[in-house]
Amino acid sequence: VNAKVESSLTQQSIKFVKSSPSAAIFGGLDHDIADTPMFIGLELEANNHNSEKVMFIDYGPMTAGSNLKLKTNNSLSGAIRFGVTTDSTLLYAKAGIGTSNWLLHLKSVANVGAEESRAYFQKIGYIGGFGMESKMSKSFSLGLEHQYTLNRKFTFAYREDIIKVNPLNQTTSFRLIYRF
Repeated sequence: VNAKVESSLTQQSIKFVKSSPSAAIFGGLDHDIADTPMFIGLELEANNHNSEKVMFIDYGPMTAGSNLKLKTNNSLSGAIRFGVTTDSTLLYAKAGIGTSNWLLHLKSVANVGAEESRAYFQKIGYIGGFGMESKMSKSFSLGLEHQYTLNRKFTFAYREDIIKVNPLNQTTSFRLIYRF
């Protein structure tokens, strides 16, 4: 999860970067376009990526000794795939939409007293990606895919501060595919 975090009290931008393993289940349908090596497909995915990052912040007396945690753990998405197929390989690009849940948790231990604040968000995002699949047998394939999900920005008010978060999920997945 990468997220650009901006504060109304400072011009500083902070980038969260954290990789974590994920597990997903997906289902789809591909259709060969007649008399061409092209195909079009539809894919639905449920993902548990369980990513979080804690960042320590200190840009004034209101935030001294504070930390900000951004967490996301589940998402659902749907995408259209378009690509080229050979006897044993699929190469494709995909685009779609998805929704993810987010937790923003700010814990302050500033000189003015300890305080915590949380906000939960369910955000829609736009998906883009690319991948390939290689046939291992009639029913099984192995795949590799890289996907970007850009979620809409959300804001969080804390004391006199307005924190804006613009999250971007990037995932690289290795896939074992069973074809009916």
